[in-house]
Amino acid sequence: MTRLALSFALFLFGGIACTATPSLADTLVILDREGDEVATFEYEALAAMDMETIKTGTPWTDGVDLYEGVSLEKLLSLAEAEGEAYTAIALNDYAVSIPSRIIAEYEPIVALRMNGTRLTLDNKGPYWIMFDFDSPEVQAVPEMRGLSIWALSEIEIE
Repeated sequence: MTRLALSFALFLFGGIACTATPSLADTLVILDREGDEVATFEYEALAAMDMETIKTGTPWTDGVDLYEGVSLEKLLSLAEAEGEAYTAIALNDYAVSIPSRIIAEYEPIVALRMNGTRLTLDNKGPYWIMFDFDSPEVQAVPEMRGLSIWALSEIEIE
């Protein structure tokens, strides 16, 4: 009887852990140079902000899609995050450094939706730094592809 109760408890707690994990993906955290949180944005808060759109094709999708999201520059400004560059970190710990001048010049967004559908872990979400890959300015800089990080979870000030 004890073994059955223990098995049931492990099953129950395991289910709770699995249920809690996706909610962590809804959070975008901005960190300072020491790794301390300076701002945390939940999906609902981001979705309530002024949305910008980028209609573009990407190297990872077929055709042209409409991306909706928050200006990365505006988001960093709201967090009072000032730096020469920012490290964008994905849920799988993949990380890229994005210089401030790239953010100012190419105006990427933190995309929340693609073609009106919320981005999820199954389709490059929950957040995806998106550039206008169809613009000649972005096409002229091949390394821009590497800066468009998906499954974004943290941004650290460098």
